[in-house]
Amino acid sequence: MTEMEAKQSRAAHRKRDQLNNDDNNPCLKEQEMSLKCLGANNYDKDACSKHFDNYNACKKFWDAVRSDRRVKGIVPYLPPAEEREKVKEEYIATLRR
Repeated sequence: MTEMEAKQSRAAHRKRDQLNNDDNNPCLKEQEMSLKCLGANNYDKDACSKHFDNYNACKKFWDAVRSDRRVKGIVPYLPPAEEREKVKEEYIATLRR
């Protein structure tokens, strides 16, 4: 393996580890449920469409939260895992108004 390939491999592993971490991925549960469904259904995507829809809704929601916080100058842009339920309740309450 060349040095360049080794660097790319390390970068890919870092990215995978970040996405498999609840601090960096607020939709980790939905991601895992989608993958579990695929495994249980012989990778039939149609059988897991509800899981994919749920995962996509989760990603859309947290991307909107991240964007809104960035615009407002709130750091960190993605709230820590222990604050997410409160943030979710606040954002949902503003949608109901």
